[in-house]
Amino acid sequence: MKITTVFDAVQYGTFEEFKELYNGDVNQLFTYGHLNLLLFTLTDYSRLDDKVKIIKFLLEEGIDVNCIGGRFDWNALHLLIRINRNPDVRFLLEVAELLIEYGIDVNQKNKKGMTPLMESIVYLRNSTEELIPFYILLLNAGANYKLKNNNGKSSLDYAKEFSWRNAFLDIVKEYENEGR
Repeated sequence: MKITTVFDAVQYGTFEEFKELYNGDVNQLFTYGHLNLLLFTLTDYSRLDDKVKIIKFLLEEGIDVNCIGGRFDWNALHLLIRINRNPDVRFLLEVAELLIEYGIDVNQKNKKGMTPLMESIVYLRNSTEELIPFYILLLNAGANYKLKNNNGKSSLDYAKEFSWRNAFLDIVKEYENEGR
């Protein structure tokens, strides 16, 4: 694919291609879907090392980390979870840590009332064991596992409902026992 715009670059390009096309407007929006450069970076799951560099750059430039976009009103943490149902956990953790460091709302609800924690329990196909560091990161950042979505379900409800996520209940129990 030929990279011709800054949005092409954040989606499919290298960090160098992005830098060549970046005009200094960190909060410019892609007209369809109201996606800023950060959100648009997370719409494709390729060139992960370049994506981390681009995300770091955008955050350091002061991009709105809590921009909401897309048809379901996702924030960057929602999109990070939704771009690949079986993500590279190293990438997932590295980007989540950056987003949290720069103040992303870990309890942002999308149009369906789903928080990033709920979506990770429902949509990610990695084993719960693989995702323990990610879940702990979200919990330590203030993710509320008791919040309910538009269907009246919480992260705990989904963990009980989906047998492959039952171990999340143990993570929460241990988290609570540590007095957090």
